[in-house]
Amino acid sequence: MNDTDRLNWLEAQTEIGHCPGLINDDNGHWAVSFEGSQNCPQGDEPCDIATNFFVEADNWYSSIREAIDAAMGEGVDNKEYNYAKELASAIWREKYKDESPDWEPLPDLMGVLSQIDNMIAGMIGTEYDNERIPRLEAEIEKLEKDYDKLKCYLLSMRKEVE
Repeated sequence: MNDTDRLNWLEAQTEIGHCPGLINDDNGHWAVSFEGSQNCPQGDEPCDIATNFFVEADNWYSSIREAIDAAMGEGVDNKEYNYAKELASAIWREKYKDESPDWEPLPDLMGVLSQIDNMIAGMIGTEYDNERIPRLEAEIEKLEKDYDKLKCYLLSMRKEVE
């Protein structure tokens, strides 16, 4: 993870409708907050605004990098992200490592949760298909036999009419 990745992630949050604030507490601590309020700017030009953010005490970090990493889910303090990342990695190692050797967990919690969702859907689909295929093949075979019987019956009926 480099600074460009961090800044790109921060900018991308605004593109998906978030309004993150990179905040310094004037005491050497940094945080990224998505919790706050401000007056709405009028027009597209920069203007004066008043902003208020709420930051819990354990969400302050000693550097900008740590604050952004924590917001991205990379920080050691983000238990939910780390748990989801470990779960996704375990599923990948067990089921997808051979077919997707370059897979990497996404850098935020929602991204990793969507990866888990996709992997589980793929596993369920495969298991479901593996159970259904023999039944469908048997059904097709039965229908083919019924078709052959019906065809023979129709041919015999045609001969009787002639």
